[in-house]
Amino acid sequence: MASITRWVVGISGMAASVLGLAAYGRAHWAEATKRLLVLLEATRLPPTVTHYDVKEIEGLPAPVQRYFCAVLKEGQRVRTARRSQSRTQDVGARRALHVLRGSVEPQTEALGSGLLVH
Repeated sequence: MASITRWVVGISGMAASVLGLAAYGRAHWAEATKRLLVLLEATRLPPTVTHYDVKEIEGLPAPVQRYFCAVLKEGQRVRTARRSQSRTQDVGARRALHVLRGSVEPQTEALGSGLLVH
């Protein structure tokens, strides 16, 4: 009977340790994420481009050009990404193109309850 009690106490202690570590990890992750978001916000720059220009896709492969021509209209306002309440991101084609080319760095801007990436 004493060995069963030891097992129960041992398993309970391990379970409590695992739960405690999980709670600590969750809190640490949340704090680290908040710090990173503050750093992102601190380095935000104003957007350099506000409207789409078809010249920006010159030199890209034909299928990519066809896609951008189909989804973007000349002169349309550029809206690149927005994190919604569900924390999903909708990355706009034009800004993504600049980021992929390496010609600009991603930037963030607070927008209501979400986060707008230029």
